[in-house]
Amino acid sequence: MPHDFTIYRTTDKNLLKIVDFFFYIDIPFEVYQKLEEDIIPYPRVTIGYFFENPFWVTEADKSVNFIASRIIEQKITVKPNQQKIKIMGMHLKPYALAYFTEKSVRDLPFVIELPHFFKKGTDTFLQKIKQLTYETEQFELFENLLIQNMKSRDLPIVTKAVEMIERANGNIKISEIAKTLEVSSRTLQNHFNHNIGCSPKAYIQLVKLNKSLSDIKNSDENLTSISYNNHYFDQTHFIKTIKSATGKTPKFLKKENGLSDFYYFSS
Repeated sequence: MPHDFTIYRTTDKNLLKIVDFFFYIDIPFEVYQKLEEDIIPYPRVTIGYFFENPFWVTEADKSVNFIASRIIEQKITVKPNQQKIKIMGMHLKPYALAYFTEKSVRDLPFVIELPHFFKKGTDTFLQKIKQLTYETEQFELFENLLIQNMKSRDLPIVTKAVEMIERANGNIKISEIAKTLEVSSRTLQNHFNHNIGCSPKAYIQLVKLNKSLSDIKNSDENLTSISYNNHYFDQTHFIKTIKSATGKTPKFLKKENGLSDFYYFSS
């Protein structure tokens, strides 16, 4: 699918704690040709600015322009309101929102409108972003906005737990994580709910799901091998899990092209 897709990686030492990468997507509607799109569950916080081409988020029942989304545990449906898909945004670590608020992340809305969330710099950002010609300048403007609003945090429990879960591709027990970190399972759960917005079990399932979806998209192996490599009981269980989370079968997802391919599998 023809597209303009750019990735930018920060070098700021503070942002490196929470940012995976920035991205830019520019897709003409005649290429995109979708009235609506299912965005699949994903174990990352996503921030996006939609250049005068807002999306309608069905589950939130609102049109969005400059937003952050919490960890997606279930698929959501979006549809473009204009004739162009032009987005600049970023993927952040699952605990990133805890660096910008005193509240429990669990209590934040799913779709967070950043002009109301960030306390500094959003008016300047929104004024300048459309005036800048080069993507590097726009990425730097995004960086400055994050730096202005980022709070000092020390989150060793969730940071180390997330590292363990991702290193194991989701094939790890909560009791093993708690034992390694020398905390109780209840303490671990409280830290996840407060700083990530979901339980450790939910995050483990998301990481495992994302690894499976990435294999479906990028691997030449058959579904039996993919299901075995990702520690599902059998292929039937694998297919049911994928369809339950995304609404689509693995075979359909492998053939389908959409925004999720840009968001999640192009880095």
